Amino acid sequence: MQKVLSGVLVASVLLITGCGSLAVMKPTAPLVDVEPSKAVVNFVRPKVFYGDGVNHEIWHGTTFVGTLAAGTMIQYATEPGEQAFMLDSKNNGWAYLKINLVEGKFHYVKSNLQFVGGAQMGVARDSDPRIEEWKKELTPVRIDVDRSKEIPESVRKDAEKHFNLL
Repeated sequence: MQKVLSGVLVASVLLITGCGSLAVMKPTAPLVDVEPSKAVVNFVRPKVFYGDGVNHEIWHGTTFVGTLAAGTMIQYATEPGEQAFMLDSKNNGWAYLKINLVEGKFHYVKSNLQFVGGAQMGVARDSDPRIEEWKKELTPVRIDVDRSKEIPESVRKDAEKHFNLL
C-alpha cells in the first residue's frame, strides 16, 4: 500500500510541476519601449490551472526563444515582417503561428493548452482588455544562461522538422 501511495505522490508532483524544460528561466525587468527598427512579441501564459504544470517551449523558426511557464511572459525582440513561431507543449503536440510583426510595436501572443486539440497560440488584438492584466500579473522572464544547458541536437532537429511543416 505504501508503494502505491508513493507512486501516486510522485505522479501527482510531476503532473503539478510539469516535466523537464529546455531552459531555466529567471525574472527580468519588463520591456517598456520597442527599438524603432524592431518589433516585440510578448508570449503570455496566464495561470488557469488546467495544464499549468506543462511548460511551453517557444521557438522562432529554429531559434529557441525560451520556456513559458504558467504565470509568466517572455518578451522577444525581433525583426518586423512576417515571422513564424512554434510552441512545443511536450506530449500535447506543437502549435504554429505566422504573424506579420509591425516595426516599433508590441504584439501579444497567448499560448493555450486545450482539453481537446492540444496546444494553440492566439494573437491578441491591440484593444484586448486582458493586455493590461497581463502586464500587471505576469512575471517577465528570460533564459538564465548560467543555469541552462545547451539544447540537445535531437531537440533542435525535431524543431527543424516541425518548422519545415509550415
